[in-house]
Amino acid sequence: MRYRFSESGLLSESVFILPGLFLPVGILLSTTYFPLYGFAEVMPQLVALFVGYWSLCWPRLIPSWLVLVMGLWLDVLSGLPVGVNALLLVGLRMLVVSQRRLLSREPFLSVWLAMAAALLLYHLLQWLVLSGLNRFPYPVLPVVVQWLLTVLCYPCIHAMSDRLYRALLKRF
Repeated sequence: MRYRFSESGLLSESVFILPGLFLPVGILLSTTYFPLYGFAEVMPQLVALFVGYWSLCWPRLIPSWLVLVMGLWLDVLSGLPVGVNALLLVGLRMLVVSQRRLLSREPFLSVWLAMAAALLLYHLLQWLVLSGLNRFPYPVLPVVVQWLLTVLCYPCIHAMSDRLYRALLKRF
């Protein structure tokens, strides 16, 4: 890859950090609790959505180390044991990248269903790990509601990220 420098000497590709900036925004929104009919602690996993989308479209823009660091930050802010979300997000990224060739040619509905399945695996593993660490099973209903909210938010995240992705492709 050839890098183009502007007159100031900065990389003109510095706009490529924009997808990585979605992760902290997703973390802050995911750790802000809005009451939802008695589920005060249920929010969609926006970070997982951003990781899933950018791992599918342009995985070099959110490397595994960045996903790991953001996952650790998410764990600290959400009060979960450090490493749970970090490892699960890296696993989600690896899963999506491994299926990238297949999914990149599919229509949106197929990608959405595949992302729903990957997010279901993510939420089930999170539930299993947290239940195992606490030595008692967590309630399943909040996990199902969080998964549903996350899956329902995917089209919005996809549309927003897709606009940025197409703008980056046009520019570079």
